[in-house]
Amino acid sequence: MAELLHQYRVLVLNRLWQAVNICGVKRALSLLYCGHARVVHEERGEFQTFGFWEWCNFSARYTGPDLLHGVRLNLRVPRVILLTFYDRYPARDTRL
Repeated sequence: MAELLHQYRVLVLNRLWQAVNICGVKRALSLLYCGHARVVHEERGEFQTFGFWEWCNFSARYTGPDLLHGVRLNLRVPRVILLTFYDRYPARDTRL
């Protein structure tokens, strides 16, 4: 499980669906659990968003290499999360 936390990176979108950052799995799951983010999942060209418990239920049907095994639940590693409150644009560095 520890290697999955460091192996995958998660794309972070603001609530306007613009990419603002990339974070680790641990941070993404923390934001998801606190209700500050939702998982964005694409299947057959359609996008769905899931809260933490919805993602837990969705992950229960999944078998694959990116599955975190816990004591009471198995959780699929999210690839993209959508922040629910953050609506700023990504900061751009000006290089001279």
